Amino acid sequence: MKWTIAKQESPAYFRVTLSGRLDLVGFDQMLGELVVAIKDAEWPPILLDERQRNVGQTTTERLEEAVNSLIVRNPAFAYCRIAILYNPGGDYERGREFKAIASPASYAAIEVFDNEANAMKWLLEQKSMSEP
Repeated sequence: MKWTIAKQESPAYFRVTLSGRLDLVGFDQMLGELVVAIKDAEWPPILLDERQRNVGQTTTERLEEAVNSLIVRNPAFAYCRIAILYNPGGDYERGREFKAIASPASYAAIEVFDNEANAMKWLLEQKSMSEP
């Protein structure tokens, strides 16, 4: 699994682009790097772009392990806004399953999308709603 983490300045958010097969060791490493990247931002908006990965074949057990990596082992994400961008079809449906597993386990605002414009709109609306 490969990834890039980029801090976007205007508007301010973190973009994580993932590619390759889901590898939970790699996923944990990526999350560790992301924790370091967001450490100075208070509850930053995060876009996880999963469109370069084929997640449609990912098992429910793997999704549960990924949720555990994201939420349980990385409390820094507890109050973040996380938009996850998937390809339409099976990938998007697996993303909805990930959200269903993750939402009750976290205080994070997590939403899944198959359209980048909609993902960004939600992500940035959430940011402006949380600012004083």
